Amino acid sequence: MGLYFATLSMEETLREVEVAGGQVVYPKAAISDLVGWVAEYEESGGNEIALSER
Repeated sequence: MGLYFATLSMEETLREVEVAGGQVVYPKAAISDLVGWVAEYEESGGNEIALSER
């Protein structure tokens, strides 16, 4: 498991990523009631960033 950055609104964060030129590589998906939601995106520099939301 890698490093995940917490977000209060996955939809809003992923929308902002796309507006800024990034690309969603793993769309929002439910993991469990304990973990919540995760997603990953690639920013314009090519780095992949993982997000989590409870």
